[in-house]
Amino acid sequence: VDPVDPVVPVEEYSVMFMLNYGDAGAYTAETVKAGETVSKPATPTRSGYTFKGWFTAAEGGVEYDFTQAVNADVTLYAQWKKKSSSGSGSSTPKHTHSYTATVTKPETCGADGVKTFTCGGCGDSYTEVIPATGQHSLKTYTGEGGIVFVCSVCGFTTTPVTSEVALIGSQVYASIAEANSTAQDGDTIILLNDCSGDITKDVIINGNDKTATLNYDNVDYINILEANSTELTINLDGKKVYFEEEADVEGYLVVAYTLDGSTYTVYNAKGLQTALNAINAIDSGDFTVNLADDIEGDVTVTQKANVKVTIDGNDKKFNGAITVDGKSQRYETAALTIKSINFEADSISKDAFINLGGNNNIRYTHGVTVDNCTFSYSGTVDAVAIKSYTGGDWNLTVDGCTVNEGMHSMLQVTNVEKGLKITDCYVYSKNGINLNNCPSLEMSGCTFDTKGYAVRVGVNGGVNSDQKSFSIANSNLKSACEDGDAVIIFRSSATNSKLTLSNTPLTGATQISGATEDTIIIIDGYSVWNGVVPANMPKTLVVDGETQIVHVKSAAAFAYLSTLSEKWAEFYTDGNGRTYTNYANRAGADYYYSGKWTVSLDADIDLNNHEIDPVLIKIGENTGPSHFDGNGHTIKNAVITTSSSTENSAGLFAAESRCDFKNLKLDNIQVTGSNVGNSCVGILAGSCNTAIEGITITNSKAINGKYTGGVVGYGHTDVTNCELTNVEVKGGYKMGGIIGYICASNSNTGEVTGNTLNDCIVDGLGGVYAGGKTEYIIGKVVGNYNCDGTCNSNTITSMTTSATENIGQIEVGKSVTQ
Repeated sequence: VDPVDPVVPVEEYSVMFMLNYGDAGAYTAETVKAGETVSKPATPTRSGYTFKGWFTAAEGGVEYDFTQAVNADVTLYAQWKKKSSSGSGSSTPKHTHSYTATVTKPETCGADGVKTFTCGGCGDSYTEVIPATGQHSLKTYTGEGGIVFVCSVCGFTTTPVTSEVALIGSQVYASIAEANSTAQDGDTIILLNDCSGDITKDVIINGNDKTATLNYDNVDYINILEANSTELTINLDGKKVYFEEEADVEGYLVVAYTLDGSTYTVYNAKGLQTALNAINAIDSGDFTVNLADDIEGDVTVTQKANVKVTIDGNDKKFNGAITVDGKSQRYETAALTIKSINFEADSISKDAFINLGGNNNIRYTHGVTVDNCTFSYSGTVDAVAIKSYTGGDWNLTVDGCTVNEGMHSMLQVTNVEKGLKITDCYVYSKNGINLNNCPSLEMSGCTFDTKGYAVRVGVNGGVNSDQKSFSIANSNLKSACEDGDAVIIFRSSATNSKLTLSNTPLTGATQISGATEDTIIIIDGYSVWNGVVPANMPKTLVVDGETQIVHVKSAAAFAYLSTLSEKWAEFYTDGNGRTYTNYANRAGADYYYSGKWTVSLDADIDLNNHEIDPVLIKIGENTGPSHFDGNGHTIKNAVITTSSSTENSAGLFAAESRCDFKNLKLDNIQVTGSNVGNSCVGILAGSCNTAIEGITITNSKAINGKYTGGVVGYGHTDVTNCELTNVEVKGGYKMGGIIGYICASNSNTGEVTGNTLNDCIVDGLGGVYAGGKTEYIIGKVVGNYNCDGTCNSNTITSMTTSATENIGQIEVGKSVTQ
């Protein structure tokens, strides 16, 4: 191509013709070289008006002289005269214009264009100016005078010199800094020479095949024309910018990511995928990918051995899905962390926001950690936070995540073969976590409040494991148990499973369901039966099948002992002495039914002065008695009042209890019984046929009864090493500070030794008698001895009583050592 002769740029001016009515804008515009005249445009028209001419002002002014030279920008205004009425008395029908736009003069890089709007109904028209693009399309030519730049559209020509670096419109600048300072947003800067500098405005860069380094601090200002810009180096915040391979539809390069060492910063889904692909081409290393903006779209992370990737969302939104491709390889040294991303969508292309695998060729993910992410979904199709498909995954950790209402569940995983951990998560979705073919779980610090199951486990093949172990600690699991769900569900395939719960209350109509004969459940360190937790049974009442200990840890648990005793066979056997399950070290069909169990008081109990019925302890009765060990704890503030019209036994524990008692403290236990028949009243128990040892009673009363005692009213028993302080005993016949009436069968004896009474009252009811009697038999220690035995080493201090002896009466033929 022959070069165009260089011309010296001539200053040009704009002449704007305005229609000057309503919303009508410019009629046309012309560009005139300095000193030349502007041609008068075609006469415009306006319905109902006559055109008067072009004036220098919208109103008034003077009519413009088109013979005068133009040496400055000029704006001229059309002025109009309304046409006179016809006087016929008729009116012109009202007409609504309907304009169609047509480009009557295209704009160029140096000249404005014209767009004409014409009414299809009446022919009325007006025009608007289309501003010049201001973007020369420069070509480089070498002529006799050297290099020149010529615009292929308008013929604009300039000859660069060393100091001419950039061009905006027709203005040449000596540096990028000068061009950037002068430029307005939307201007195009054409590079005329190799250079470097900062771009701080929203301008377009035409590289013009020059080598340049441009520095930005705002990614939105990076507008690089793909054509002629291959030699540019672009930096953002000091980090090199890498672009997508293809430009956008307008011809601009698309920022993929910036790179600083091993840290990538991305601005969109394509950029994220491009960065991940770049990392995948590297053999090893630790890499971080930062999200600098919200992301919309799907990406895939391909794991490799010795490559660790962290995708840091910086709390940006992600509307899409991340798929993790393990490449069906055992990359134990691969790792991926997805952190601080707010996953939000009203629809997603996959089942879950984070997909571990997806088909037979995408599996075996390793070392995936999802940290501090939130998951929200407002669509109609079920969406899961994290899902695995074909399995084989190792070391999956979910930490500090929140799954909001509207989601289906937090976790749906298959065959996570080892290392599944969930910590400090908050889950409010329909369901919690579903573990299919997963042999283990470690979960702690979580709060689940779901409509369906909180945790569901099941193993039906694919993993060779002797036992499946699921551990949940320091969590709070709650479920509305909709559709028949439970808080924790063992699926039919969850055989040979062990569930350990530590400091983890379960709230729901059904707490655990689906346990099988070989399921072991451990609550707060104690094994319980095969997973069927009786309805309403407090979690502070733990039946430990491994040690045959019933642990009582609260007032509610203590109050439930009667129900547990009454329904023991229903809860733990088939009612015929055969249990539904056997522990490996406790074989035998009658284990739960006939074992010698211990009820262990593991905490102080405050009954808050409530009136309660005597508590029944009757478990493992075939080979009883069982044992009640207070472990030095105190039960206090209880009121026991039995019917005054029937014969009964009144005390803290029911007469039917089959257990001995030891190491228990009682305080402020107020017992009032009946005087009918052979009624018995005692603070510990009205009647007891087992050994009693080491009971401490303070500030308590035993009132009424035919047989009344400070510890027990009537019994075939031994009472040793008890201590009573400020205890009042008042009955209707036989009363003793320790026991009212002691007897034994056959050759058995009754021992009442080593007891202490301080500041106690032991006496009759002041003329009120029980069982038709007319006298009182009172002993400071024992009211009546009807067996051989020993009653000595008992200490009495400051007692109020009418008794003169420690034993009120010894039956004929009985020998008691005192």
